[in-house]
Amino acid sequence: MTSLRRECTGRYEHHGAASPQTNQSSLSPVQLVTGQQMNAEMQNETSMETQGVRPEQEQPSSAGSRRRSARLVVFAAALVLVLASLAYGATTRGSGQLQSGPAPDFTLGLFDGGEISLSDLRGQIVVLNFWASWCTPCKEEAPMLESVWQRYAGQGVAVIGVDYKDTEPAARAFLDQFGITYPNGPDTRSRIAGAYGVQGVPETFVITQQGEIAKVFVGSPTEAQLTAVLEDLLARAEE
Repeated sequence: MTSLRRECTGRYEHHGAASPQTNQSSLSPVQLVTGQQMNAEMQNETSMETQGVRPEQEQPSSAGSRRRSARLVVFAAALVLVLASLAYGATTRGSGQLQSGPAPDFTLGLFDGGEISLSDLRGQIVVLNFWASWCTPCKEEAPMLESVWQRYAGQGVAVIGVDYKDTEPAARAFLDQFGITYPNGPDTRSRIAGAYGVQGVPETFVITQQGEIAKVFVGSPTEAQLTAVLEDLLARAEE
């Protein structure tokens, strides 16, 4: 026991040290590993404190992570819906409602039998009205359109009604109710409306004697507004 103490004391005195220094080669493997782990943890905590991060704040809570994930999913879904909506509008509306240029030709089957084509009316002014029996403004403008038809029929003006997304019984009842006598027919599968870019009813296109779109009324025009366009076109034809 005395020699062991003297050996250790002699080692300290031999190096002239005032306090002992641990030699890692003398530590057991368990002590060495434990010391290294403690040292690493202390360094990690010191680093987080320097950066202003508390150890318990190192990892976000699982609940917060789930909330952020849910928000990302909702945002992605909303973005997909917006893009899908834009793509749908681009494919169904095409270039949008026609405002000028050549009027697309069409053939309309009439409620009272027969059919009529726009190309057959070349040389006349055509008032092309899109309407439906369920449309309240259409009911308000129907007597006006019949009045214009009666007034201008002998002056080279034709009025044509295109029934839009309707049922035949309801459409026929509408025509009877307002005493409509100008040609009318159903727009099967909305082909004519699609060609003109119709986005709702009523819409009225005034087409020149040369087959060009001269004026588009979205909603119901007044009789004065419609007749002003017709008078202007008729006056140009006489020049």
